[in-house]
Amino acid sequence: MPNNKYREATHAGSWYTDNGSELSTQLNCWLDDATLSFGPARAIIAPHAGYRYCGACGAFAYRQISPAVVKRVFILGPSHHVRLNRCALSAVKWCRTPLYDLLVDQDINHTLFRTGHFRWMDQKTDEDEHSIEMHLPYVAKVMEMFKDQFTIIPVMVGSLSNDWEEKYGKIFAPYLADPQNLFVISSDFCHWGQRFRYTCYEDESVPIYQWIEKLDKMGMDLIETLNAESFSEYLRKYNNTICGRHPIGVLMQAVEELKREFRMSFKFLKYDQSNQCRGMHDSSQGQQSLSDKVQQLLDMNTKRPVLRFNGNKFRDFVKSAPRNYSIVVMFTAMAPARQCVICRHAHDEYTIVANSYRYSQTYSNKLFFAMVDFDEGSDVFQMLRLNTAPVFIHFPPKGKPKPADTMDIQRVGVSAEVIGKWIQERTDIQIRIFRPPNYSATVAILMLSLFVGGFLYLRRNNLDFLYNKQMWALIAVVFCFAMVSGQMWNHIRSPPFVHKSQNGGIAYIHGSSQGQLVIETYIVMFLNAMIVLGMVLLTEAGWQNDHRKSKVTAIVGLFLVVVFFSLILSIFRSKAQGYPYRLLCNQTWQPYT
Repeated sequence: MPNNKYREATHAGSWYTDNGSELSTQLNCWLDDATLSFGPARAIIAPHAGYRYCGACGAFAYRQISPAVVKRVFILGPSHHVRLNRCALSAVKWCRTPLYDLLVDQDINHTLFRTGHFRWMDQKTDEDEHSIEMHLPYVAKVMEMFKDQFTIIPVMVGSLSNDWEEKYGKIFAPYLADPQNLFVISSDFCHWGQRFRYTCYEDESVPIYQWIEKLDKMGMDLIETLNAESFSEYLRKYNNTICGRHPIGVLMQAVEELKREFRMSFKFLKYDQSNQCRGMHDSSQGQQSLSDKVQQLLDMNTKRPVLRFNGNKFRDFVKSAPRNYSIVVMFTAMAPARQCVICRHAHDEYTIVANSYRYSQTYSNKLFFAMVDFDEGSDVFQMLRLNTAPVFIHFPPKGKPKPADTMDIQRVGVSAEVIGKWIQERTDIQIRIFRPPNYSATVAILMLSLFVGGFLYLRRNNLDFLYNKQMWALIAVVFCFAMVSGQMWNHIRSPPFVHKSQNGGIAYIHGSSQGQLVIETYIVMFLNAMIVLGMVLLTEAGWQNDHRKSKVTAIVGLFLVVVFFSLILSIFRSKAQGYPYRLLCNQTWQPYT
């Protein structure tokens, strides 16, 4: 049942622009170029490829809509990523678009679910699927004058048998009969080529792309007859790879149910292909071309030096061919809840490298910098079997990454200079690191010099304290405490003060010898101070003339050394499994890992 508030626009920025103003202008231009010739439409079929391929074509369908009439928009799209033999509903309350958020109709969702024939999509399935998302910006644009007066019902349609298409058609028929409801059917037509495992070519007297058009238009002509059985027979005969065949089948079965009461007609207004195939190794419809991918990366790179990828963008730009560029990806976990103490520092250094490259003379379209955050791309971490962060991986233009394409940060660290050197070894691209000026150290030294100079000036007639050995001894001991306890770690790694678990518990000790908390350094400093105090008392006991006082001092000193040394050993045991030493304490601290 619905438990998530938002479905993010996960394909924005790759399949279409994530800039709301640019998207609005783009959609307006396409809609203005389309003609109103068959409206007002009660149902449309429109493609779901990237907007650079099908945006103009889809406008001809959306131009036929009368937004003043529409109160509910049913969007039926096929499933590309999960196996599904029924229909599934979106379990969110809002769907985000770069224009504005669209409200999901919870009442109709629950009414459909109560039929027993629908399931709920989980968040990942919903956000991975593009067939529905690609229609959300168009719906938002067409309905923007009435954006507070309509709802949407996204429906993912699985691989249905003819019987199930008929059942769902009967369920949706009453909604199709209502003129306030609009049905958007998401479908591309023939996916032709060896990578689609479909190379049907029966008329060699014409080029392949003309045969594909002929094949598609045979199917379109049958859809226009609104005869569901004829369309099913066509699919059985040619097995045309129309990815929205089942959403179309559900719509046609709904029309069959209403034919006795309503007079309906359907007409295709525009046909286009993503590519004109002329040879058996060509392909039409679907994946982006290489030049388009590079141009999109360059466009994104003008906005930020490090590109943020979710699972879909990672698959589109890193895992999918073709690719003639290297891409370095930082896998990280920046959210405070992840408690990755080094991730922020590593990100800052990585950004310095990316900026240095972007503004250098060696900048080209042969190298890009990206990052995948665990909370935005956990599926990518699972795909690559990553269970730690940060991780830097170089993906070469051809082939899979080799072991050396993963940077060994445990050995070399994460400084910008080290990252730049590693990239040069993998790509032969030299990056001269330019760090932004940092005046904080200069200001701190200047302020300290002024303070010390002013203090000495005021005490210029009485500087005997400079020769006080107890004072210098105390300063030296405090400095040693700070260094031994790990204060420098705090400044370099910026760890959290304490760790709060999800159930509300608080841990004061880090469970690994590779990390520590701020409070932990103060605990260790205090324990060391007590041990040193105990040793001082033991030393002083031998110099006292009063035997009774000397005995008490020695006992107190021995107590401090034994007790607090035992406590510090127990901390070591809790941080390093198998640590062999202990004194009095069998109990270890309860750390987190």
